[in-house]
Amino acid sequence: MILSIPSPTGGGSASAAPAGANPRSEAERDGQVIGYSVAGRPITAHRIGTGPLKVVLVGDIHGGFEANTHLLAQQLVAHFQAYPAEVPANVSLWIIPTMNPDGLAAGTRWNAHDVDLNRNADTDLDGCAGNDWSPDTVGLEGPHPGAGGAYPFSEPETRAIRDFAADAWIAVFYHSADAAIYGDTCQHHLPTARLVAILSKATGYEVPPHGWTSYPITGEFGDYLSGEGVAAATVELTDHKALEFERNLAGVTAILASADEIVSAEAEQASAEYRWLSTGAEANTGVWHYPDGTFVHPEALEVIGNTAYLLDGGRVLALDLAEPAQAELLLAPGDDVAGVYVLEPLDLAAAGSGTLLILDRAGDVYRYEPENGTWDVERYGRSSGETSDHYYVALANEGTNRYLLETTHERVWRFHSEEIGSAWAAVPRGRDVDIGAAGQDTYVLTRAMNNPTGALIRYRNGQQAAGFQPAKDVTLMHPRQVHATESAVYVLDRAGRRLLALDPLSGRPQALYQFSDRRAVSTLWAGSAGEVILVGRDALYFYGRPERQATEEGEPSAAGRQAYDPDVLESLRGLLVPIDGAHFTSRDFQAPGAPRHYRLGVHEGSDFYSSTAGVTVNRSTKVRAVADGVVVRAMVDYTPLTSAQAQAWAAEWQRLGYTPPEVLDGYRGQQVWIEHGGGLVSRYAHLGSIAVGIKVGTSIKRGQVIGTVGNSGTPESLNGPSGEVHLHLELWLGDHYIGQFMRPIETREWMEKILQ
Repeated sequence: MILSIPSPTGGGSASAAPAGANPRSEAERDGQVIGYSVAGRPITAHRIGTGPLKVVLVGDIHGGFEANTHLLAQQLVAHFQAYPAEVPANVSLWIIPTMNPDGLAAGTRWNAHDVDLNRNADTDLDGCAGNDWSPDTVGLEGPHPGAGGAYPFSEPETRAIRDFAADAWIAVFYHSADAAIYGDTCQHHLPTARLVAILSKATGYEVPPHGWTSYPITGEFGDYLSGEGVAAATVELTDHKALEFERNLAGVTAILASADEIVSAEAEQASAEYRWLSTGAEANTGVWHYPDGTFVHPEALEVIGNTAYLLDGGRVLALDLAEPAQAELLLAPGDDVAGVYVLEPLDLAAAGSGTLLILDRAGDVYRYEPENGTWDVERYGRSSGETSDHYYVALANEGTNRYLLETTHERVWRFHSEEIGSAWAAVPRGRDVDIGAAGQDTYVLTRAMNNPTGALIRYRNGQQAAGFQPAKDVTLMHPRQVHATESAVYVLDRAGRRLLALDPLSGRPQALYQFSDRRAVSTLWAGSAGEVILVGRDALYFYGRPERQATEEGEPSAAGRQAYDPDVLESLRGLLVPIDGAHFTSRDFQAPGAPRHYRLGVHEGSDFYSSTAGVTVNRSTKVRAVADGVVVRAMVDYTPLTSAQAQAWAAEWQRLGYTPPEVLDGYRGQQVWIEHGGGLVSRYAHLGSIAVGIKVGTSIKRGQVIGTVGNSGTPESLNGPSGEVHLHLELWLGDHYIGQFMRPIETREWMEKILQ
């Protein structure tokens, strides 16, 4: 397949200098600083070429005993700086001589088992089960305490490489000394497979048939990046002394010449079109830019007539598609719809050509008629009762049928107007993401329980349709949205970096769409005639309409750091899990944003129970601070909940139809709040006790014990201190909790990255 690579658009991060990377040494002036080591040494990247396809080479993964890979990388830098014309016009080649300058400086004074200098590049977030160096697991020749874990890459050096490679198309890591080439082992990522094959042919290194041969870890960075859509491989040199420059130069040259072939491998195998999205000099996509903060990370988009309805930050916005104009606010949390208090809009669906449906996290469905501007309640979902744990995560409409995707019980429910019928279809066990409908068919997008692999299922008359196999040709990863039309089913995956158009009957890929700079969008809409509109931060993209170019002037509409902004969430990664050995809850109903039917409200935090946190949680379990900070609230004189107080609270939320803030605060029980800077506050609720010395103004260190787990404030506490014992942790940024205004699957994936 021959691709026409568009010119750089300026939207990528390849040329953007990282914050704080001002030159301060000769080493820094030699290349662009992308991060710093534990000891403050710079990690530099050298760029040759200006094309949109970013290719990254990383030498000296561990440092010291692998200094030969550092020398190889230096030789490659010198060669391509001397012969820059060898880098094709469509490529930007970045070479990082070492990712571990501290280990390199130590030289032969350490080995791979020196925990202080080793840089762990392994993670259990790569979707490959059973290949991780978990804490205290035996690695190469001895224990690696603290290695592995959910946080991709526990040290600043490896985090810097991870983030720098996030918008790369191809990444190669140099290692010693198996004389082989390794790609991912479980993602079955075709661009990675093509990269490995090209490298092997050019260098003569073999590709082992079954993973690593000398130790149990498989791909390190390779596995993780393949899951993120980057073609990634590790080259093992022959031994610790040989530089093998010529054969590895041949490998790099082959990669550069075949970059477009590697990137388009999935489309080629599926006989699908590969469509670049370009807004630059050779644009095939129009773009309308809006003022900063107009919409930060939209969750849903529907088009009715000449108006686009966009859901962002819990707000429903109307955008004129005839000509660019400022967004009109239609609905927001706290508004009233026919006497119902709006909690948080979660999804949109168009019903016919003149009605907009809005799903609330509480399970309500509101109806808006654009023609006359009227609002009504299509379905009231807050009367399910105290024991209900239904969690409706997505909404779709076709004809007179409304569909709700319910994740707790893995069901699709069909309803007409206010009455919900019986479960229409059963969904295989997984993480339910989105639902779409067109004609006679309904499509459910899911993700695996414990890895980022996605699946798309087609239903007709409530039964799963045979012969629909999109995974046969392409692997879905980090799925986000499905939008169905009668001519194509569109799936947004790779966390918004890729759009697939699939045949509605077979699932065979028709086309793959991506921006050449790998920028992400967060939602889409497609019309029956093939129109495609994508939405990113403050921008609408019109595929196939390059003439639609506009910039709407105006003042920023959102000030400060937003709790659902991916850039802000990225900065929070690496907070400590507050209970030793625990992980983020395995149950969606215990995650931030889930409904709380018993009090007509929404859950604002993460629960840590024995049954879902991976460890035993009881009244003696210690609660630890997620980061350094200062105590801003400590209820050391807490008075336990009484039956009279509980009855008064229930009467209040029943009267209002939602849980007011003061009642919700009471339900949290005994609490400690810690302020961490930058507007971030962690709240620890339902505590059984608060540690001695914890009071307002106390400085706290990451991991410091602040109390013990309990059940204070919960209705179960009225029956004694032992029922429903768990920790409820909330992370707040300003006035909003982390997990608010995001799809449930996004909340899960971000919380798994943030809490480590």
